Amino acid sequence: MSSQHSHRIWMPAIAGALILASCGGGDSVSTSSDDSTAAPTDTIEAAPDTAASTDTTPPDTAASPDGDIDSVEGIRPAVVQILAQGSFRDPLEGQQSGGWTGSGFIISPDGIVVTNNHVVTGAGAVKVVMEDGEEIPAQVVGVSECNDLAVLQITDPGPYSYLEWHTEPVTPTLDVFTAGFPLSDPEYTVTRGIVSKAETDGNTQWASVRHVIEHDAAIQPGNSGGPLVTSDGQVAAVNYATGDPGTGTAQYFAIAADLAMPVVEELQDGDSETIGVNGQAVVSDDGSLVGVWVSAVEAGTPAANAGVLPGDIITTLNGVEMSPGTMEAYCDVLRSAVPGDPIAIQVIRFDTEEVWAGELNGTPMTARQSFAADLSDGVSEDSAGAAYQYETVVDDTGTITVSVPTVWAQRETTPTDLGFSSGLTPSIAAAPSLEGFFNTYAGPGMLMFGLPTGGSELGTPGDVLTASAPDDPSCVSNGREPYEDGVFVGEVESWLCEISAYITLAANPIGEPDALIVIIAQAATEADLEAFDEITYTFNFM
Repeated sequence: MSSQHSHRIWMPAIAGALILASCGGGDSVSTSSDDSTAAPTDTIEAAPDTAASTDTTPPDTAASPDGDIDSVEGIRPAVVQILAQGSFRDPLEGQQSGGWTGSGFIISPDGIVVTNNHVVTGAGAVKVVMEDGEEIPAQVVGVSECNDLAVLQITDPGPYSYLEWHTEPVTPTLDVFTAGFPLSDPEYTVTRGIVSKAETDGNTQWASVRHVIEHDAAIQPGNSGGPLVTSDGQVAAVNYATGDPGTGTAQYFAIAADLAMPVVEELQDGDSETIGVNGQAVVSDDGSLVGVWVSAVEAGTPAANAGVLPGDIITTLNGVEMSPGTMEAYCDVLRSAVPGDPIAIQVIRFDTEEVWAGELNGTPMTARQSFAADLSDGVSEDSAGAAYQYETVVDDTGTITVSVPTVWAQRETTPTDLGFSSGLTPSIAAAPSLEGFFNTYAGPGMLMFGLPTGGSELGTPGDVLTASAPDDPSCVSNGREPYEDGVFVGEVESWLCEISAYITLAANPIGEPDALIVIIAQAATEADLEAFDEITYTFNFM
């Protein structure tokens, strides 16, 4: 629907109830990041002197005069502190403006710097602090949300000391050193440890790295993006996450060099596996809402052009629901998409409690209508209206798809003979009781038809609504409205009956008048109306 037809949606489980998906801990790396929540929370100020009270005695071998670094002691000129300025929306703390810090390292004499995506994406200004304390502006050349990597270019020409990648296999017990600037402290800090696992799960609440190194060379907030180096000063990995403090273990995680190297090379030519947001996986306290909270949006990116705002919660991409606790499903979609092709996106706008939908690299998002708000006076508010959990259903022909409540467990997904020249019609029916749905006006449920071709045989969407009107004399129409969501265009009509609400929708894909989706639904509670909102937000041709 166009924005002037939008309404606030009924979401009691969201307001004040968002939690970070990582709080549960476990063996995966879906824990708080080394910058607290992947949103910047570190102010630019010195931390107490005790912040770096760890082993700082690496092997005592200096770099050679020509800058060819061959020791841990020699890496200092190539390790930089990152200073970023901007505004973020934190799901727990709200709007935050100011500065935060991270770490990084130089990989070329002309000043190419590697750091984490979550350190720089959304920042309005970025500087690097050199060994002598000089602050030099840097430009963000390319970022990867899913790999949590970013490449910067120092604006002064150099030349600079730089680090090289460790290309030998990484194995447990390998001596490693974390270098950087923990807790926003401008004092350079090094900690020492060993690799405990050469490869472990890299799915977190802010990234989905295919594999990472687990080690015990301590990192803290502010170490994000700094190097994990070997005893000869080569970069074995890029630090990006702490472990779960609830486990009582001191394990930390870094993006392995064999994965980081090709990504960094690609990022020198621009962004990869990103839509231009700094986000983190969140879940409501009752589990009814799962999504990616957008903390910041980079100007000029697909997300910005589609109208995504800080504070939005991405709930689906290309019809795929976000995975609880991590960015895995989000990144699976980005990695499957052809760069530049449209990606359907749906968000909940936290500030206004509206659902917006549209396309990245396509039709900008618009607000969608809420039938839960329009028709709530005509249905029950009893306990049967508790919030639903949802799952995606696909018909047997693989033609149409929609998200329905899991408790609408009676399903019919076989094609239906409606007598059309195009043959059997793909269809989906779902209800707690299909008999109650089909034979009474009291039973909640939905019926959906999808005609990839031949839909014009039914006439216009308006003709379909006329033919689908309820024959119960107690039903009173609220009138018809245009329906448009950026992908489909048609008409929708809602009715208040004596004991339920009745809704019909007919729409064509934009530019394809011979294809048609028809949805008929009944609602007995507010949760049923909320289900119809979910149905209209998720129906699609495969």
